[in-house]
Amino acid sequence: MKNEQYKRIAVMLLGPLGDIINSSCVFSQLKKAYPDAKISAIAVPAGIPSLKGIPEVDNIYKYEPVDNNIFQRAAGIFKFGLSLRNKFDLMVVLDNTLHAGLISFLSRTPKRVGREGDLKKILLTDTVKYTEEEKQAHIPVKEHYLRCLKPLGLYEKDLEPYFVYSDEDKRNAEKILKENNLSDKKILGFCPVTYDEEKSINIDDAVSLINFLNQKTDYQILILGGKDTESYVKKLEEKTDKGFVNLVGKTSFCESACIIDKCSKFISIDTSQMHLAFAMKTPCVCLFFSDIYEKWGPRNFDINRLIVNQKSQNISDEEVLKNLCEIPEKTNI
Repeated sequence: MKNEQYKRIAVMLLGPLGDIINSSCVFSQLKKAYPDAKISAIAVPAGIPSLKGIPEVDNIYKYEPVDNNIFQRAAGIFKFGLSLRNKFDLMVVLDNTLHAGLISFLSRTPKRVGREGDLKKILLTDTVKYTEEEKQAHIPVKEHYLRCLKPLGLYEKDLEPYFVYSDEDKRNAEKILKENNLSDKKILGFCPVTYDEEKSINIDDAVSLINFLNQKTDYQILILGGKDTESYVKKLEEKTDKGFVNLVGKTSFCESACIIDKCSKFISIDTSQMHLAFAMKTPCVCLFFSDIYEKWGPRNFDINRLIVNQKSQNISDEEVLKNLCEIPEKTNI
């Protein structure tokens, strides 16, 4: 509980960028309770760039899963778990997976807390119930993570994720904006695509929306995203009329955070850029093509809007513009 004085704490979350952003409030709660502790993060390569925006993280342990076959994967889990042996006093396991529980068990950390299920009641020392609403994705993911702190007496409801970029990232981002003649423009950030095709906007609809917004608004449209989406955005450049500024694959994750912080408004599918917009409190129109919007979608509807279409990956230009007009301009740019 709170009266324990843990000095070496680890938080394990083996998810990508958006997952890590949503876990930031767990790190802040732990640092508040144990200000003298060294806090480490255990993460996969796909999530590590997000950890740079969580200042409470002192150290990172990279877990690289081996997917060749079940035996090599198991050997990799055991090797990594044993490499963490006796390094920590407390480990908070945010993953629901069995292999995360096994890694924790193999580390011999005296206090191991996390979600029950998949034999983790045996592998962890303290567990919290995995409720039906969580299994059905009816609560925000950050709440799911925060509940893992209940065995420590540190759970608080309604804490918000955050992301902190450095002064160097800010200077780099401002240079990028200046080079693209965006320093004095009203910027509308847009992220229509991710590596998961099922989450991405139909490309013809994306073209239509860009052309429509260029006609109907005075925003300068700026597209952000990872290098794995470059081919999609290249097609957008070929098909749009007035076009947009393309920064896909041209910024670091922290530089993207700073640029999103400087956007007047944002439009995004369910991707890490959307979660950066939430963390930066940049007003956002969020587009979902599945039923997971309660878990991953916006919570603050004073500045955000949600559009859901579970039948297809099509969107309506008019509906997006209507929702865009309903959210406020960001005032602290």
